Amino acid sequence: MIYFTGQTQRRYLYKNLMKILLWVNVLLLSACNSGGKNHSDDTIDRTEYLLAISKTGSGAGIVISNPDGLDCGDDCSESFVAETVVTLSAAPDSGSTFKGWSGGGCSGTGDCQISMDQEYAVIADFEKNMEENSSCEPLNPDDFPCDILVSNATELETAINNLQENETICLEDGEYAMGNMFIWASNTTIRSSSGNRDAVIIDNAYRESQSIFSVRADHVTISDLTLKRAWWHAIHVSGGGHFANLHNLHIIDAREQFIKVNNNGAQRNDDGTLSCSFLELTDTGREFIQDNPTSASLQCYTGGIDVLTADNWLVKNNTFKNIYCNNGYLPTHMILFWQDTSNPTVEKNTIVNCARGIGFGLGTSKTHSGGIIKNNMIYDDETLYGTFDVGIGIENAQNVKVCNNTVYVGHYFNAIEYRFSGTTGTQIFNNLTNHTIAERNGGTADLKNNVTHAQASWFSAITEGDLHLAYDVPEAVDQGIDIPEVTDDIDGEKRDDGNPDTGADEYK
Repeated sequence: MIYFTGQTQRRYLYKNLMKILLWVNVLLLSACNSGGKNHSDDTIDRTEYLLAISKTGSGAGIVISNPDGLDCGDDCSESFVAETVVTLSAAPDSGSTFKGWSGGGCSGTGDCQISMDQEYAVIADFEKNMEENSSCEPLNPDDFPCDILVSNATELETAINNLQENETICLEDGEYAMGNMFIWASNTTIRSSSGNRDAVIIDNAYRESQSIFSVRADHVTISDLTLKRAWWHAIHVSGGGHFANLHNLHIIDAREQFIKVNNNGAQRNDDGTLSCSFLELTDTGREFIQDNPTSASLQCYTGGIDVLTADNWLVKNNTFKNIYCNNGYLPTHMILFWQDTSNPTVEKNTIVNCARGIGFGLGTSKTHSGGIIKNNMIYDDETLYGTFDVGIGIENAQNVKVCNNTVYVGHYFNAIEYRFSGTTGTQIFNNLTNHTIAERNGGTADLKNNVTHAQASWFSAITEGDLHLAYDVPEAVDQGIDIPEVTDDIDGEKRDDGNPDTGADEYK
């Protein structure tokens, strides 16, 4: 037996009395919870509400939740306890973009939070990324064997400066910080060694120079490369650059027109080709667009390919995307032939969300003659903030044919225009548009078998600029006339004899 006296005994008794009281309290609470009602539960709602996700659009992706439960993917509905705050996050698959939420109070493209006080249905819109027209192959290396192989910017600069006629420079995969390269030797080629244009990037990074490539000789081929952030143009053909062959290029963010072709005095630049290339302007690049120092009205001095004083060019199987300004000014057309040009063929190009589509002639200065615009698709999204104009414009041009194009413009009131009294002999046949084909300023044209009331529902994936017919649209299918110069469609599929479809796509 242990004996305590005085203060020590009092401390011991007090400490153990507190332990006893604590255990009594625990036992009483346990009894209430097991045998009586816990009144604190009166205010907790254990109701569960269903949150259902559905996906729409031409692309693909998943939606996940926090707290866990949704992985949509496959599991696209889940019940959550009332008042739970659920955060939804969207992740697009490769090749797709998340365009935004709708339903359930969700909007925009960021994460969405929902407090579960009822059942909710939310829609996630995933759209397939716009892809360039990819029906083309890189150059055949057997036809353009490498004479000089380079792997860095220093080697490339040396090779360009010493390039001789009939030589080919091949670039190994990698990035090259370069610009201001002049090509003076005829019958020469600059290409990637691998043929993979995305693996060989020449980036001028807006260093103050002229153009990335300046072509001053005939029969020059530039192919299978990515060209970025040119100070002026990605490629400038000037002064005797006949038979330029620009093929399978990806051009991103030039401060002025992406490709410029113009004379140097009496020296023209005839018989060139731009094919199988993808020209695009990013939101970041838009902030670097050059103002034309000679004209206060040209404060968006960019465009796609701008050709002056040249004959017999071919512009085929290219994609132009997002080339516009949001400062209230217009760039030139994505494909423009003007000031003493003649007989170009512009076919099977796709133009998406660009300020102006295709132009033969511009204004009333000088003229354009001949050529054909056929099997092109042109689209712009009316929700974009920027300045937009006509899809196809014929201005002060003679004897031009505009046939079997699909034009769906969201901003401008006319899809195709023929303008000014100098515009004569124009044939506008078999086009499919959502707006008017209009005469302006005294232009004249012969119009046949055009459909000008196209609906968005007629097309496969209109928000992505895919204007292939979604189904056998009675108003468009078999409504055209035979045109000798138009024997196939944008995909190379044969046109029906007798009654081809209107627009760029022959529905099969």
